[in-house]
Amino acid sequence: MLIDYKQLEYLHPKLRQLLEWLEFETGVHFVNTSNYRIGDNGVHGTLPCRGWDLRCRNRKLGQCIVDIVNEYWVYDPSRPALLCAIAHGQGANYHIHLQVTDKTIESRVDRPNA
Repeated sequence: MLIDYKQLEYLHPKLRQLLEWLEFETGVHFVNTSNYRIGDNGVHGTLPCRGWDLRCRNRKLGQCIVDIVNEYWVYDPSRPALLCAIAHGQGANYHIHLQVTDKTIESRVDRPNA
């Protein structure tokens, strides 16, 4: 990230953990395009903030990153249809959306590159 998210205490601890894992796992420094939004009714508007958006301009690359995140992270085991990562938007608004909840777990800890 080109932001020191580790010091942003308004972020949910599991979101900070996911962001740290993503940087380690991919070796990529992402650009944050949105996190806490005042008045938002979703994960971007909660405190602690549970949503984070990453700039992405390539749909294939975005889907690969989403697949990697969702292979290792489970948003909520009791709601398997909900995911920690999705890529969505059109044109310049296309981005990777990350989200967590209190029940989010890292489902695979066997990191081959660790």
